Amino acid sequence: MSGGSTAGARRACLAALLLAGFLQGCGSDLSSPFSAVVVAYDAAQARYKLAQVRITTLTSLRHLEGTSATVLVGGNARVDPTLYLKAGANLPGLRALLLTELPAAVDLSFNVLNDGLVYPENYVSLELLTAYANLERARAAFTLWGAKLQVAPVYAHTPLTDDRGLSPLADGEMYYPPLGAFFLPAPSTKAQLPLHFNLGAVSHGLALQAWQQLVWASAPVDPSAGAPATDPDALSSRHIAASLAQGVADFLGAAVSKDARWFDHSLQQEAGSRAIDQLRCADAAMAQALDVDDSRLPYNPYPLGTELAFALWEQLPSPPDDNLLAESARGALAALPDLGAAQSANGGKLALAAALDALVKRSPVDLKANLCNSFRNRFAALGIPTNGLSSCAGVAYVAPAEPCL
Repeated sequence: MSGGSTAGARRACLAALLLAGFLQGCGSDLSSPFSAVVVAYDAAQARYKLAQVRITTLTSLRHLEGTSATVLVGGNARVDPTLYLKAGANLPGLRALLLTELPAAVDLSFNVLNDGLVYPENYVSLELLTAYANLERARAAFTLWGAKLQVAPVYAHTPLTDDRGLSPLADGEMYYPPLGAFFLPAPSTKAQLPLHFNLGAVSHGLALQAWQQLVWASAPVDPSAGAPATDPDALSSRHIAASLAQGVADFLGAAVSKDARWFDHSLQQEAGSRAIDQLRCADAAMAQALDVDDSRLPYNPYPLGTELAFALWEQLPSPPDDNLLAESARGALAALPDLGAAQSANGGKLALAAALDALVKRSPVDLKANLCNSFRNRFAALGIPTNGLSSCAGVAYVAPAEPCL
């Protein structure tokens, strides 16, 4: 599937169906472990194609039910921010209120080769099995790195819209915290590659779930969201936290996929906008945006978030060493409960310096000096001085090879 095209995926699936003469009859159901054909990225060829993977966590292939996820399809969901901050609001309760039409169980069509290899029988089955395989792989990595996450619902082709008929999910996003669920979009002409085919995008979504669970203690929204609109510190805190969540998620998406440009595969018209292997520098515009009320101009969390992801990636050798990459990802996940504690201790507000300090504290010992110097230089425009992080005490400042001015 060259260039990550959806049409390519359909052609690949049709080609697979030509093998029907070599297939066994499809059984009523199948449980893991088994090998299956899904869509995956081939880095050597820089293209998506059919690939064989091992599925280990499904209890029902036909219904895509397992310990990594249960995928449901169809239905409708609505957005209602007035409910998210009400006393006692929780994820199961909000799902009960906002899923206006319940999604149905998946009925996957598949066949089995004589050697036991599972082949999806049509495009939708290929699509949904690929999504499950990516979630399984991402969850396995997060678990290995010390973050045991709750299993979140996965809704495929379930419209999520507000009163204007618009989705609250930005391009490249599939996890919606107020419902604590993944929304797998139907194929579109804008996304060259469905997000759920993209391991980096799926891992990014899982990282946002980790942020919600470990920083917000599974609250539907940021704890500072309930502060009065006249509280400038709360406004800045919400914006900082939104960017930090995106930055950690972008980094973890790259860590799982081992691809600093995973975002490009799904949204090629924005190629490079979220790449974390090129120089990123905080600037005065980022600082000013933190204090602008969303009613005047909705905050864009991605510029500052990509800045953080770049700094976390920059500390690694090039190309990244697998062991150091894993330890760095482990450190980023281990820092999330610390960020939650720092936010609680500061009246529900998260300060940038405290967040960066927590990330340094949990970073691998061999990389701590690199990360200190990256944060000191890359975030200087946001008021982080060379001696401003307590976890960097005793680390002599050395400007990066490509310093920010």
